Amino acid sequence: DFRCPTKNCAYSHERKVYMDRHIKKCTRKRKRIVKQVIRGGNINDYIEEIVAEKFLPSVSFSQDFYCTYDIECLMTNGGLSPALADPDRSLADSLAAMSIDDQFHNVATIANMTSSGEMKGFVRKNMNYESLIVMVGEYVKYLLVTRQDMVKKLPVEIHHGIEYYSFQLYDKEERQKFTIEERARIRKKLFYLRDFLKLKIYSWCGESYDLRILYPSLAYALYGFIGKQSSKINIIKRGATYMMFEAAGLSFRDFKNYTAPMSLAALAKSNGLCPKEFSKGQFPYEW
Repeated sequence: DFRCPTKNCAYSHERKVYMDRHIKKCTRKRKRIVKQVIRGGNINDYIEEIVAEKFLPSVSFSQDFYCTYDIECLMTNGGLSPALADPDRSLADSLAAMSIDDQFHNVATIANMTSSGEMKGFVRKNMNYESLIVMVGEYVKYLLVTRQDMVKKLPVEIHHGIEYYSFQLYDKEERQKFTIEERARIRKKLFYLRDFLKLKIYSWCGESYDLRILYPSLAYALYGFIGKQSSKINIIKRGATYMMFEAAGLSFRDFKNYTAPMSLAALAKSNGLCPKEFSKGQFPYEW
């Protein structure tokens, strides 16, 4: 390997052409790069401006459509034997042949409900890994279609506002007309309008359970839709848990992060609903 002759530089490369290119730029002098960043004010200060520009129906307008989901898992072993992973076996047959000592949470069903009351369930065919990918893929397709219907129902002025602000920010000639402060202001308004295009999918305790278990297969399924645009995947983690996962206009979130510490039954009671109907039930995980 070729090594850089500059003192305290640890760069090395097996190809001389790359090393020559590095040496031309390498220096012992420290470079200080100063970049001006303007975060902009609070978006609440700009909503009236968006309304005045006729890109929002009213100050109080909000996106009230959302989905809720819940997964159920069965306690199985992580590495299923070829017999148990046989695609010809049904889910019930595979479970009946398992040991009672199995301690791995394996997704078996996904239940989804929209804010309009539409309910949809997805059941895993068997314990073969491919069947999990198929089930999650079907769920993602359903959510993408649901999101398309939601976006179509948005006021047309929101779409016009997104196009207008995007042009101001990303057109090379147009963006030069604005100062850094003005661009930050436009960016805030653009992100606010873009948020209406996201389909929020909420779970209860999903940060530490539902989304955490579903994440590998969910990321795999969504990657099939966005392909090489993996930079468009947005993840917010807290330790080993997932507070939020966004991709392809879908935003998976934990509703517990938007409430005071309480149980699901207490949340239902605080909203005037019957706690018995909305409390967490029991599921035979060791079925």
